[in-house]
Amino acid sequence: MIGGFCKFWFIPIEEVDQMPVINPATQVLKTEIVLKAGKAWRGPVPVPDAQLGFTESAKTGNSGPYYQIKVGCSYPGDIPAARENIENMAYSQYMIVGKLRTTGFFVVIGNPEAGADFSGNFDSGNTNGNGALNTISFDIEQVNKALVLPSFNGSESGYVNFSGQTISNENDYWELE
Repeated sequence: MIGGFCKFWFIPIEEVDQMPVINPATQVLKTEIVLKAGKAWRGPVPVPDAQLGFTESAKTGNSGPYYQIKVGCSYPGDIPAARENIENMAYSQYMIVGKLRTTGFFVVIGNPEAGADFSGNFDSGNTNGNGALNTISFDIEQVNKALVLPSFNGSESGYVNFSGQTISNENDYWELE
């Protein structure tokens, strides 16, 4: 059975009001993440069964151990709303909540002070024989592994919302790298 995320949500860190307290004995967050009034998680971004969508690698640097974490996905097609919103996403950092496929629990990547950096690339399809494709990723180096979130009340709308614009995943889909 493949692991990784079955879906994930993200939000700019400036839209997060309060991070839950961490239980020092278990390293599990005690409550939900509190968002600022009127703000909502973007997602869920569904992850195909054959793909992970999430990597977490232990590293050691001059300051000691840390984790290099990446969440990545691709959006097929090229529509004006996707192009504009993907470009604007580079100006924020993000917190990510992912649901693990094999165990069903949630993990949090990033925090209100230091979020994952966003990057995006576009391929018109000429080089790979396929149609147009936007590839995005969220990357962060943090001291701890992704923290366990005991529950998550993110939207189950079936739509991915990018900075106020909604892209349906009923006819289009997200495919992870």
